[in-house]
Amino acid sequence: MTPNIQKETLQFLNDLKTHNDRDWFTKNKDRFVSANDNFIQFIQGLIGEVSKFDKTVAGMDAKSCVFRIYRDTRFAKDKSPYKTNFGALLMGKDKFSGVAGYYLHMEPGKSFL
Repeated sequence: MTPNIQKETLQFLNDLKTHNDRDWFTKNKDRFVSANDNFIQFIQGLIGEVSKFDKTVAGMDAKSCVFRIYRDTRFAKDKSPYKTNFGALLMGKDKFSGVAGYYLHMEPGKSFL
């Protein structure tokens, strides 16, 4: 059974969108850790469900599938330091093997798979 995404996880992402700066993030780091852990647990459950019909993702570790929240702002016009979404890529073998994968983008009001 796949764990659910908690309301607090979505609320953290909403709040991050409003307060996308290092001071706010540092003060709310415990909320990020909790939200990130919830997302990782959800992805681990998703791996279990997807592996029922796609054996190439069986045994994957969710932590290695989840993207980091920190943005690379070196060449971006938008200097916001954090992404306002959680994302994960489920891809069998390795990401350079040429096989298809599954991408999950979780952002309040803009989620997709």
